[in-house]
This record gives sequence, C-alpha cells and structure tokens, in this order.
Amino acid sequence: MEERDRARHDRDFELADRIRERLGSLGWVALDAPDGTRLEALAERSEVPDGKPSQLQSPDRTDFSVILVLYGWPEDVRRMLSSLGRGRHQLEVIAVDISEQGIPPRELGPRPPGVTVRVLRPTRRGGHASALNAAIHQAWGRIVCLMEPSLEFGPNTLRELDEALSDPQVGLAGPFGLRNFDEHHFEPSEGGAADALEYLLAFRRRDAARIGDIDRRFRYYRNFDLDFSYQVRATGLRIKLIEASGMVRHQHRLWESTPVAERDRLSRRNFNLWMDHWVRAK
Repeated sequence: MEERDRARHDRDFELADRIRERLGSLGWVALDAPDGTRLEALAERSEVPDGKPSQLQSPDRTDFSVILVLYGWPEDVRRMLSSLGRGRHQLEVIAVDISEQGIPPRELGPRPPGVTVRVLRPTRRGGHASALNAAIHQAWGRIVCLMEPSLEFGPNTLRELDEALSDPQVGLAGPFGLRNFDEHHFEPSEGGAADALEYLLAFRRRDAARIGDIDRRFRYYRNFDLDFSYQVRATGLRIKLIEASGMVRHQHRLWESTPVAERDRLSRRNFNLWMDHWVRAK
C-alpha cells in the first residue's frame, strides 16, 4: 500500500496500476483518496441476499450456471432456453425475476434436456446488481455466466467458454469485447484483446469470493459489465475473448422500452460509477 502511494505521488500511474493488481491477487481492493490508499478486503464486500446462506463454498453440482435478470418479456427467455438444447453440458438457468407483476415460471417454456431452471423472486427489489449478486451466491455451476436475455447461444459457445476458463490466468471470458483507449470512451474490440466485456460474462464460481460482489449501486443494467470487468482485472486475472460463432443478439427490450432521456441519465450515472472506481481514483 505504501509502495502504491509513492507511485501515485510520483505520478507513475502504470506502476500504481500494477500494484493495484498485485493487491487484488492477495485479496484486497485498493480504494484511493486524497490522503492516500485505503485497503478493503474482498471478502468483506460479499452480501448474502434475503438471508439465504451463500453456496459459493459448496461443491459444483453442474457445469454452468446461466444467470438472467427478468424485467418481463418471457418470450426472450424461451428463445434463449431453446438455444441451450444444442449443447452437451449439464447446466442450470437462474432467472431473477424483478419485474413489476412477476412472471409465472410456466411462461418460461419447456426445459431442454440437461437444463434445470430456477426462478428467484427477491423480497426486496434492489436493482440489477443486487439481483445478480443474489443469483451468484445461489449458483451451483462450475462456471457462472451473467447473460442478457436478448442473447441466443451459438452451438459452440459453452464449449469455448469452458476452454477459455481452463487457463488459470484467465478470470473472465465472453464474446463481446470492448477497448478503452482514452479512459472516457469504449469501442467494440476488433481484435483478440479486450479491456472489458459486455452482454455475456463468464467466470469460475470458485473465483467469485476473490472477485467480490458487483457494486449494488448499479441499479440499472447499463455499464455494470464495464465495472465488473475491471473488478476481475484488479485481482490479477485476465480477460479472454472467444469467437462464439452463431451467437445472436436480439433487440434489448429494457433498453428499447426505457424513455430516451431516462436511459441516457441512468447510463451516465453508471458510467460515472465506473469512472469513480477506476479513473478518478488514480
């Protein structure tokens, strides 16, 4: 921590970032303030929602846990479930229903062979990040996938995610990458490198405690994936882009149904959270 403070004082931000990653690999988050760095244990950032015991330390029961947050539109989930029937992995789908009226589980459609579906209805609607945290703590899969319901799996997506995360140096894998060139703008990645992922983020469940929970202030979905990507990188783990040919992105219903001024306001708010965590804190 003292070494990082000296690096920041000398404006050697590249060294300061490397030390942040070293601290992350040891289980600490470096939080910067004008008077110096404060360390927070990753283990202390974990929340167990609704009083249910966390399953993160329990043995794996299946290959994948695919986590969705539902605001409505069960037909999107039915389409996604039908695409899962193409693979050979055993997996569960955890759908966290935070819609206004609630979606009857039968409306999610038939389950393909080898796929189980669990629907969680939190007693308190805390927003997108809290819904994801709740599901992560209840997941049983060896690999956890945070996924938008607007996506449809390709025939080899799960296999490619599994192969990418077999590398112990890789902490996050997915098909939709972003590059950050000036700390204020992200552009889609056109090569094999990515600074962050969006739409589909896969990680090993055993790394969840090391990574820590998603910041619950991300009540709207936009840009939480940027922040979580950097949170993974802060532990010293790398991001891996997969090809995922055949994967389809459909219309994002929540984005399209939110008034333009409101979605812009919420998106800017979330981007400012990312800026506070990873840019302004330098």
